[in-house]
Amino acid sequence: MPDVVVRPDGAAQIAEIMRLANRERIPVTPRGAGSGLSGGAVPVFGGILLSLERMNRILEIDTGNLVAVSSRCGDKRDQRGRQAARPLLCRLPMSLETCFIGGNVAENAGGGRAIKYGVTGRYVLGLEVVLPTGEIVELGGKRLKDVTGYDLLHLMVGSEGTLGIFTRIVLRLLPLPQPVRCCSSPSRTRPARLPSCRTSSPGRTSSPPPSSSWTTLRSAPLMT
Repeated sequence: MPDVVVRPDGAAQIAEIMRLANRERIPVTPRGAGSGLSGGAVPVFGGILLSLERMNRILEIDTGNLVAVSSRCGDKRDQRGRQAARPLLCRLPMSLETCFIGGNVAENAGGGRAIKYGVTGRYVLGLEVVLPTGEIVELGGKRLKDVTGYDLLHLMVGSEGTLGIFTRIVLRLLPLPQPVRCCSSPSRTRPARLPSCRTSSPGRTSSPPPSSSWTTLRSAPLMT
């Protein structure tokens, strides 16, 4: 159990807490939604539990550059709602209904969707990080090519809160996959005329009838 729980609302407050904890040698455990399966948000050493649920804002959705900027615990459900009116997608983890994006990045979360879309680190373009000594650093940004110097950005991704606390996250967005339209025919050979068609949304497929052959007419290019 922690000795104290604090609920900061910004990078400056977190920096003050970390300077105090570093000076007094107090353990600090950052915690978002607490949905991780590895136990990284459990304060096994006591000390300060840094509860970050107040930092739950999506700061910007840049449709021109296909980028979203979120605060540390920007709720992925809110992000999905904000994007509902736009043809954009941010890779959503299996724990969508409970997780925060900060925990996704800290754990480099994947789940079943990683087979197709990759893990969270593939979409992280930039981070604002509060270091254990209280300094605030910015890594990366709204740039697809950012290869100068050491790759500290991806050193932070998956560090599980041991190297710093994320206070702002820049994520890459993708166009939503388009539906795939398929046609069925009673014959197992390629038919001269396709009598019936159906459309399936990405991620939702249906098995063809046993006596039918299915021919894909159009498929939007998805991310490889």
